[in-house]
Amino acid sequence: MSEENKDQSQQARSEAPSPTEAPELEQQSPEQEIQNLVEKLGEAQDAFLRAKAEAENTRRRAVEDISKAHKFAIEGFAEIFCR
Repeated sequence: MSEENKDQSQQARSEAPSPTEAPELEQQSPEQEIQNLVEKLGEAQDAFLRAKAEAENTRRRAVEDISKAHKFAIEGFAEIFCR
């Protein structure tokens, strides 16, 4: 491990709070915890759907680009023989 990496890892360890220094977590009622988890689930589902839609759009655009490239290549090839 290089000296720079050692210094960075030592600095990271010194900045991290120890378990005894960690702030006390606020106790939530089960209903509040359920509500928080439901909200997080909704956010995760939304993020998943957006990522899925983005992937599908990227795939669709790639298929269109390939189709256009083939068409352009065939047109160029045809022009050579039609002269």
